[in-house]
Amino acid sequence: MEEELKQFYIDLFAPLPRCGPGSVETTRKAFSFLKSQPKDPKILDIGAGTGMSTIELAKISDGKIIAIDIIHEYLDILKKKASINGIDNIETVKMSMDSIEYKDETFDILWSEGSIFVIGFEEGIKSWKRLLKPEGYLAVSDMVWFNKDAPIEVIEFWDSCYPQMLELNEAIEMIKKYGYNLIANFKFQEDPDWWENLYIPLENHLPEVKKKYSHKKEFLAEIEFTEQEINFFKKYSNFYGYMFYIMQK
Repeated sequence: MEEELKQFYIDLFAPLPRCGPGSVETTRKAFSFLKSQPKDPKILDIGAGTGMSTIELAKISDGKIIAIDIIHEYLDILKKKASINGIDNIETVKMSMDSIEYKDETFDILWSEGSIFVIGFEEGIKSWKRLLKPEGYLAVSDMVWFNKDAPIEVIEFWDSCYPQMLELNEAIEMIKKYGYNLIANFKFQEDPDWWENLYIPLENHLPEVKKKYSHKKEFLAEIEFTEQEINFFKKYSNFYGYMFYIMQK
């Protein structure tokens, strides 16, 4: 990632409580469906960011967590959070999710909360499967269309930034196609998952970022895009949102 763009995303998201939608309750709910895991599972948290779910995973599991992300500054924040919470079962590694350098069947659990969109749902569940031990779990959250009979402006918006976005039935069929058993899936709540933990803090933080990058047209365009994303969710959240999928190899 180009350095100036990387710094922009650090400035935009690092100060927030979470880099994406979700909550402690949502993470715990998803983890509760992992019934047959070992007592000390080996967990890979893919696209961990600043640790929005990693810290909670460390608290509710007795396993060893390896948290990977391509932005090492996010991982530095994660390490500080772990230290503050007295957590010592997290290892951070700078690594891209599209070239994960671990051997086949290394992990009991793969976790990807709010990050699989980077390579797309299909590519993620297909390419990451090799990393799972037999009967291992893959838990991911991703944006999905609940009803694609949406106004054309919202369809065009999401087609421009996430053209791989699936309808719910398509995602479920894809899970089956790549040889997983779907254990559970559930929709994110709007509050706190979206508003309290993401969009309200982000909306309050945007003026500060806008001031810092006022001389950079390309970054002002990114800020305008983010403002549009928030406004669209206010109007159209009945058409799309985040879904958590818990599947087993």
